[in-house]
This record gives sequence, C-alpha cells and structure tokens, in this order.
Amino acid sequence: MSLLSSSVRHVVAHNDAKDSGNPVHDEDVAQQLNFSGALVPGVTVFGYMTHGLIEHYGKAWLDRGRMHVRFRRPVYADQALSIHSVSSEDGNTAESVDIRVMNQNDEACVLGSGSLPASPPNSAVGSFPPFRELPERKWSARREQLLEERVFGSITTIFEDADASEFLRAMQDEHAVYRDGVLHPAWLLRQANLIVDRNVDVGPWIHVESDVQNYARGFNERPIEIRAQVVELFERKGHDYADLDVVLLDGDDTDRMLMRVLHRVIYRLAQPTD
Repeated sequence: MSLLSSSVRHVVAHNDAKDSGNPVHDEDVAQQLNFSGALVPGVTVFGYMTHGLIEHYGKAWLDRGRMHVRFRRPVYADQALSIHSVSSEDGNTAESVDIRVMNQNDEACVLGSGSLPASPPNSAVGSFPPFRELPERKWSARREQLLEERVFGSITTIFEDADASEFLRAMQDEHAVYRDGVLHPAWLLRQANLIVDRNVDVGPWIHVESDVQNYARGFNERPIEIRAQVVELFERKGHDYADLDVVLLDGDDTDRMLMRVLHRVIYRLAQPTD
C-alpha cells in the first residue's frame, strides 16, 4: 500500500433536520431512545466528507465518482469533528480516498471510501426503479407492507438558487465548484431520505449506510425525479432494516441519471430497554 496524500478538515456538526419530520432529530425524542441528544443527519455528515473528494479528484468526481459511507456512532449537534482523508493505492487496486470522521473524544463516528472510476458503471434505463404515483396514504412501517408494495411513489423536486447560499453555509462548504449552480451531493443524497418520509409512516428512523455512484452533475432550478424500490428487508438486534435502490434522474430527461444509491436504513427501531 502506497500513501499518496492526507489532509484534515475541521467542522462543527449542525443539525439541519429539526423540521424534517423524523423525530430522531428532536432532542427530547432522541433522549427517550437512549441517545445523548438529537442526531445530526447522516446525509449532512456525508456532505462534510465529500469536500475532500472534490479537493482530491476535482469536478470529475461529481460526474462519475463513487463513495461508500457507513455510520458507526451518532453525531450530535455542536460536536467538533475532524475529517481525515487519506489517499492511497497498491499494485492491485485503483487509487482511493479513505475518510474517517472523528468526534472530540477521538472516536470514529463515520467511515467512508471514495474513488474515481474511469467511467461510471453501465446502468440501463430498464434497470431503474419504475415510476409510481405517491400513495394516497402512507404505508405502515411494517415488513409485510413493504414486501407487498416494494416500489415507492416517485417524487419530483427543484433546488432553488435562493436556497443555495444558506445550504452551503450549513454544509460549511465554500468550494468553488458550487458557485455556478451545481447541486451539492449532500442535497442529492438527502432525497433518498425524503422519499422514505413521503411513502412510509415511519416514526424515528435512522440512515445507517449508503453506496453512492455519481453519473452526472445536477443543477439548481432544474427538476430532479427520485424513484426507489425495496431491494432487501432484514432484522438485526431487534431493528428492522431496509436496503433501497434509489435513483435520481434529470426531470427533463428521465433517461439521464444523476446519482444511484444503495441506501440502508433502520425503518423501525427496537424498543429501548432500561
């Protein structure tokens, strides 16, 4: 293994999902679930981590880059985080950037690894989750319901220029690549959470892992269509997990994909014990 470069970036965690509808981002509810406080969204921490990938690979990472991210410990609002990025390669694998998010107690909260393939993997239109109208009533967060439905109702949204400055301040990311209306990858990944909220009547739920593949840059003021379907459901330590295939498409040309995500969530938490 050959070390190529390393860097450390410091941020202060910000809970930008207090009004998201997910109670796990509420102080009182999170404490009832035996957390120390309200959880900072995983997609927000993912956003902090992508800065190092843009610094290392440049704009090309937004067009074809990949990142796997796994959330090991909760991140709480106002925690001082250090984000360590280390690029390396060996004789058998392509260059990659390993990213570790450490809290002020020197505990690893989030682990990630990013890379820049020569080209994104082929993904035929026919392999996308199909379009479906949103359900009139949200589905119950039960395994039987998710197995029966599988395909989520699709959503279309637009990120407006007027919201960009505030979003980038919250992300603590002033990289020049976003000055011309390029969408931040954290906003795109956030849509994978949003489609869960729009389809399933979940209580407190947690995003635990994502495998992200970029295909093209998205832009402010342009429609983005989000589709998803259930890939797998399983139980672990009393928690109910779902793996979701989520695609983000150009709303003006839905044959054109911007991002594809294998998104793992705990959609029903085990009951806390005393």
